[in-house]
Amino acid sequence: TGLIAWGLDTGELDGALVAAPSQEVAWLDEPRLVTSKKELLAAAGSRYTYCATPLALKDVVAAKLKSVAVVGVSCESTAIRELAAQRIRRWVRPVKLVIGLMCTETFDHESFIFSKVRDEYGIALEDIANMNVKGRVVITLKDGSLIEMPLKEARPYANEWCHHCPDFSAEHADLSCGGLGMSGWTMILVRSEAGDDYLQRALGSGILEQRPAEQEPKALEVMHRLSVKQRRRIKPHDPHAATRWPTEQVLAAARADAPEGKTPH
Repeated sequence: TGLIAWGLDTGELDGALVAAPSQEVAWLDEPRLVTSKKELLAAAGSRYTYCATPLALKDVVAAKLKSVAVVGVSCESTAIRELAAQRIRRWVRPVKLVIGLMCTETFDHESFIFSKVRDEYGIALEDIANMNVKGRVVITLKDGSLIEMPLKEARPYANEWCHHCPDFSAEHADLSCGGLGMSGWTMILVRSEAGDDYLQRALGSGILEQRPAEQEPKALEVMHRLSVKQRRRIKPHDPHAATRWPTEQVLAAARADAPEGKTPH
């Protein structure tokens, strides 16, 4: 949020594509193009239900914006690169920065928010101030009290397609961000020259406090462990194995199945 706010304030960005809370359904996100800090701050926070943020690219094109950021989980960060790779440039030409969010899974909104949180745990949705996942689901109420849910209770409500995703740390973003169990800090991985340039100039303005990642060895260990674990989700004959993160096992299976003289991609 701070990085995008800096871009909007300085004119680096005309807008940003973010997941914003629905005006009609509690704790549901919807794709939204924001063009001011006020709109950006209104969309801040985590809600842990899937939101197809890149769909807001149509609003960027309609508004004829020239420089936008996209914030999304790993599959959405990859979607932007896939559009570029397929040369569908009309939609991605305005995208100057992709900020990826580290993600293990998202939860089905209807069953998790209503059936689990509201009905089983008896939490009034209008009383929730914040929801976070840090090895467990932590629900903060507006009166300041905390309600914790073991992560294993939430896992059955994960969206099925997430079980085929091998990318925990948003490898196709310019900057990858994740909490990784830390309190008050965000780990930022620089993945491109564009991301490095943007981050360094933002840091130079003093909007963020920075310290070396090595000061958070536990967070680094968590990031590595989850990245490796998630990469291993893809099995040789997984229907989603045609991915841009193939393991050697997947590649070997693909080569074995390929027609003679043909090399699988």
